[in-house]
Amino acid sequence: MVCQQLLHYVGVVGARDKFNRTLTVAAVKVVHHFAQQSNARDFQSYITEFPRLKTHFCEILNLTTTQ
Repeated sequence: MVCQQLLHYVGVVGARDKFNRTLTVAAVKVVHHFAQQSNARDFQSYITEFPRLKTHFCEILNLTTTQ
């Protein structure tokens, strides 16, 4: 569902060539993994609890995809 919505959006804004399904799926899985460990009730609290998601997301994705 997320992939279809993003694919539609990037098509509308003329950036369809920027969409990468593998990267999108991996990113959603990372966010979901941390969300399951979180007690945050809003996005700001979630990012405060896991600041590396904001500052080191590429590193986290790299670790996730190589394991």
